[in-house]
Amino acid sequence: MTFQLRTLRLSVVTDAGRYGRTIQFVSGLNVIRAENSTGKSTCVQSVIYALGLEAMLTARHTIPLKHAMHEYLIGPDGEQHNVLESDVWLELENGSGEQLTVRRTVKGERNSHLITVWSSFVLSTAGAGATSRDYFVRQSGSATRSRGFHRFLVEFLEWELPDVTKYDGTTCPLYVENLFAAVIVEQTRGWSGIQAAMPLHFQIRNARQRAIEFLLGLEAYEVLRRRQQIQADKTGLRRRWSERVETIQAIALSAQTTVQGLPMQPVTIWPPEAAMQFFRQAEHAPRPLSEFIHELESELDSAAATPIPTGAESAGELEAGLAAHSERLSEIGLAVTEFESELAQNRLDQRAVERRLAALDEDLAHHRDLSRLRQMGSVEDLAIARGRCPACEQPLADTLMPQASSFQPIELDDTIQLIREEHRTFGAMREQLGGRSVVLAQRLSALGQESARVMTEIRAARATLASDGRQPSEAAITHRVEIRAELTRVSATRQRLDAHLFALGDLAAEWRATLAREASLPDGALSETDRETLSQFAESFRSQLAEYGLKSLDPASFAISYETYHPTYDQFDLSFDLSASDAIRMVWAYLVALLEVARSACGNHPGLLLFDEPQQQKIKDVSFRELLRRVASAADHGQQVILVTSEREERLREMLDGVPAHLQSMEGWLLQPVPDDA
Repeated sequence: MTFQLRTLRLSVVTDAGRYGRTIQFVSGLNVIRAENSTGKSTCVQSVIYALGLEAMLTARHTIPLKHAMHEYLIGPDGEQHNVLESDVWLELENGSGEQLTVRRTVKGERNSHLITVWSSFVLSTAGAGATSRDYFVRQSGSATRSRGFHRFLVEFLEWELPDVTKYDGTTCPLYVENLFAAVIVEQTRGWSGIQAAMPLHFQIRNARQRAIEFLLGLEAYEVLRRRQQIQADKTGLRRRWSERVETIQAIALSAQTTVQGLPMQPVTIWPPEAAMQFFRQAEHAPRPLSEFIHELESELDSAAATPIPTGAESAGELEAGLAAHSERLSEIGLAVTEFESELAQNRLDQRAVERRLAALDEDLAHHRDLSRLRQMGSVEDLAIARGRCPACEQPLADTLMPQASSFQPIELDDTIQLIREEHRTFGAMREQLGGRSVVLAQRLSALGQESARVMTEIRAARATLASDGRQPSEAAITHRVEIRAELTRVSATRQRLDAHLFALGDLAAEWRATLAREASLPDGALSETDRETLSQFAESFRSQLAEYGLKSLDPASFAISYETYHPTYDQFDLSFDLSASDAIRMVWAYLVALLEVARSACGNHPGLLLFDEPQQQKIKDVSFRELLRRVASAADHGQQVILVTSEREERLREMLDGVPAHLQSMEGWLLQPVPDDA
């Protein structure tokens, strides 16, 4: 997953001819030296521009290069020449040996959002047979579309970028600009802190942490993503379970049936250890549904075994039955009146409780606001704050006790607690009244169905008594039909309930599997492998601070936070009491530690560091010498470090004595005249 820069070429056409510069890079340590104000930072900015990474520098779509690349430059004669056309070319090679060349126009007829890519080197070699293809960058879709340059670059780097969460809850890829903020440090803003060039306008939540997790190959984000997915799955299962339970309750309610022992929340064991039971609502008390079905079946079997009597044979029984049915209708009417009255009163009580809860909510919000204002030190002369009613100016204490009480008024926080307790009490009353309303409605429904059945039997009995006594009894036939219909309805209800209960069994199995996935996650956000990687990271960071001569604080007391992955000192976030030079040493140590840990950890670091003028804040030579010595080991691990500096050449050669490095010293302006035949 590494890659290296091979050749950078800046090409400019002016009204006085061609200008440019070609810089070669090798594996290991590369040191580019030039005087201040001669354009050396343009080298770093050009690499950023060629790779379409300027979002690290600005959210605006402006060209992040000096005027010499797109407005004017100063020639050897000291005269100013206007820039007509300009391009940046860059050759790259990845860890698999694949080569490519990119060209991006700075000024000219070509659109600056267009990047042309050749499948081999075309600057340092002939590249005659290389094919080219155009991609777009810094446009919507450049990280995801097939012709987006950053999607192509990610594939070239052999990265698999994770999707990360944005502040609005949506997801997006972890953009390459987020990662290169820990790889390329540009002089303008890069040295103001660790990952200072992190583009935050992408609105990625915890972008710095996500970038470090990816570069170090930590499992933390994957664990977090899996944990979030599990929580989402649990939420979905709870919703599906609740919907299924509501369906069961609705089916049962429509059939005057209740279910006892039905779990309201997902369970892992199905059927539940506490057996569920179905009850059929009756006038006085519920009856087990199985018993009700058994009675219907027995009654139907008994009727089927008995010949249907004639009207004359059943006349006496029908007349007695009519009296019983009439009496039963009267009883049902009285019961309905009683239940309707109780239900109406129950609903009035419910509305009263709802009003009280609404008043308590308003009262609680008011007291919380008042408490917050007082905690903030408000001295606003509000009537309520002065202990007086704003309406009648009567004395008003912060208490629920009567005003005339001799008790000492309680504190505002105690009043808030009392309101909360009262709210919980009325909330419980609301639940109880709601349950009672459901039961009463079920009983009324059962009475209504029974009344309809009794009326049917009365009509059938009267019709039988009025018919030819030799004909089969219509009442007996109707009775059998009613029994069969009732049995059919109840049996169908039980089958529907059983089907939904079976579905709850499937949900219970999913819930059990989800909990098992959750239990398999490591405790906390970090796995043991992550902790080992961060331990190596912290050790590299501390050792560098000591080598670079950190003086503000004790290097041995530094650690790497398991939450932010940034340095902490004595368990506190490090944002204080550092000299400017020590702050630069910290950035060195942090970014080099990322590079060094990548040598042993299975991370995604590209194996490249590019520092623009690392000697900020006049850091001592001994510190810079140690940095050079430390990063020179990159060559032994197939990595590349490029330092651009204005250090005096003779002093720089002294520092590099014995250090394997490729030094290039540029004289004069970065952009020099180019012969027409070059």
